[in-house]
Amino acid sequence: MDTNINVLSGVTAKRFVAWVNAAKPGSRYSYHLGNLMLDRGPEGNRNRDIDKIARTAWMLYERGYITLVQRRVDKDTCLYIAERL
Repeated sequence: MDTNINVLSGVTAKRFVAWVNAAKPGSRYSYHLGNLMLDRGPEGNRNRDIDKIARTAWMLYERGYITLVQRRVDKDTCLYIAERL
């Protein structure tokens, strides 16, 4: 795993936003390990914590704070990474 990526356990949307506010451009943060589409769960029965982190990441991307990257770990698993712009 790339040692330049902050991988924190217990990621929450609040901690993710705090990282974005404090991070320097080029800093990277892993906000999920797995398959985000499957781990969020089906519409109407979502895992609220994972869904909130995913929605927060997308909102920050749309507003130009971060770019989003996926790194494949194995066949069914990706490391989801935000890079501060």
